[in-house]
Amino acid sequence: MGNTTEFLGGMIVLNTVDTSSKNLSTATLGDPRVAGGLQFIDAIGSNGALIAIGGLQRNENQTEVITFDHVHLCDDFTANSTWYRQSATGDIPPPRSDFCIVAASAPDNSSHNIYLYGGIDPTNTTTGPILYDDIYILSLPSFTWTRVFGGESPRWGHTCHLVGNRQMLTVGGTIDAFVYDVETQTQTTINASALTCDWETKGVAVLDMSTMKWGSVFDAYAAAYRVPDAVVGAIGGGAEGGATATAPAGGFDETVVAAMFSPRVAATPPSGDSGAADTDSGDAGTVAGAVVGGLVAVGLLLGICLCILRKKKRAREKAREEEDRNRNTEGYQGMGYPEFPDASRYELNGQGHVPEMTGGALAHELHATEEPMELASSHRPFELSTDLSR
Repeated sequence: MGNTTEFLGGMIVLNTVDTSSKNLSTATLGDPRVAGGLQFIDAIGSNGALIAIGGLQRNENQTEVITFDHVHLCDDFTANSTWYRQSATGDIPPPRSDFCIVAASAPDNSSHNIYLYGGIDPTNTTTGPILYDDIYILSLPSFTWTRVFGGESPRWGHTCHLVGNRQMLTVGGTIDAFVYDVETQTQTTINASALTCDWETKGVAVLDMSTMKWGSVFDAYAAAYRVPDAVVGAIGGGAEGGATATAPAGGFDETVVAAMFSPRVAATPPSGDSGAADTDSGDAGTVAGAVVGGLVAVGLLLGICLCILRKKKRAREKAREEEDRNRNTEGYQGMGYPEFPDASRYELNGQGHVPEMTGGALAHELHATEEPMELASSHRPFELSTDLSR
C-alpha cells in the first residue's frame, strides 16, 4: 500500500462469556470512519444502544471530519447491525477527531448525557491543525448539544473513563504544543510554543460531571450524579431529572429511533381465565403465608436448640474444671484445699535456713542423789482440855 492510508469498515464484537467474536457490517453507518466516538447506553432500546459520533472519513482520497449535527444509533448490534441517522441541534461542537466521550443518565432516566472532551481537527489547511480543550454534552432523547466548559489547555488522543458516581477520569493524550497551533475558547490562535507544560498531574485529571469542576483527586464518596445546570437550562427539568424536552426539536428522523426511547414493557405472564388467576393468587397467598409461618417456627426451634446446647457445653466445661482442681489436690490426704485458679503461688526460698531442734540437746531428769524429805520430829503435841462443861 505504500504511504496510502485506507480506512476499514466493520465492527468486531467480542463475547466475553464464551470468548467468541463476530465481524459485523457497518454499511448502514456510511463510509468507514476512524478516530470517532462510540458510546453504549443501556437504558435505550430493549437491550441498550450504541451511539456513533464524529471522527474522520475518506472522500475521494481526501480526509474529512464528520460534523456533529447528526449522530447514528444501533440497537441490534448483535444481529443485523443496522444503523439509523438522527439530527442534532443546540450548541453544535466544531468537527474534530481523537476526542473522548463518556455518558451518564439522570437519576430518573429522563435524559442520557454524553460528554465530549478535547480532540483535534487535523484537516484545517488555513492555520494548521486545531486542538480543543472544551467540553460539550449531547442530551438524549432531545439530541441537544450544550457547551459546558471552555478551557485553555487542549489535548487530543486521550481517553475518558466514568469512575465512581459522577467523575470523569482523563488519561494520556498529547498537547504537542511545538507542532500544532491552538484554538482557545475565544477562537483566537495563540503561540503554540508557549504551551510547554501539561497541568494534568502525570497525564491524569478528574472532572466532576455535575459541577463541571476539574481536579486531581478521585472522590470515592461523591454524591450521586446530578444533571449539570447548563444542561437543565437546555432540556428543562432539574438536577434530579424530569427533562421536559423528550424529543428532538425537529422530530425523530426515523420511527425506529423514536421507538428506542419508548418505555420498556415489563414482561407479563401468559393470559388465562380470570377466575383461575384469582384462585391462583389466593392459593399463592396461602402458600406464602404457610411458608413464612414454617420458617418462623423453624427459626424458634433452632434458637431453643442452640440455647440448650450452649448450657450443656457450659456444664461440661464446669465439670472438667472441677475435676482438674480435685486432681491437683490429691497429695494432701484427701483434704480439699480451696485455691484461686489464677492466683500466683509462693514457696519458701530453696536457699534459706530451715529452723529445727538441735540434734545434740541433753536429756533432763531428776537428780539421782536427792535426799528424801520428812516432817520435823520436834513438834509439840496438843491435847483436848478435860475440864468440859456438861
